[in-house]
Amino acid sequence: MSKQTCPKCSSSKVIYCLFGLPRGGGDFEMYAKEQGYYKIELMGCDIPDPGLMYNHECYDCRYQWWASDTDEDD
Repeated sequence: MSKQTCPKCSSSKVIYCLFGLPRGGGDFEMYAKEQGYYKIELMGCDIPDPGLMYNHECYDCRYQWWASDTDEDD
């Protein structure tokens, strides 16, 4: 998968924000690299209000946005 980039500043340091309780513990660092993310941040089980929901954050400029899964292989 290609590197994820911030739509605001074009940084490649994009954090995927994972809400909820992940199953199996997994190797999140390896998964982040495979998916083109800078890192994965576990956000916990408290999901914010829908108007404040985001699943991506730029490490450099702190811009937050929601992006749907666009992986056509699934």
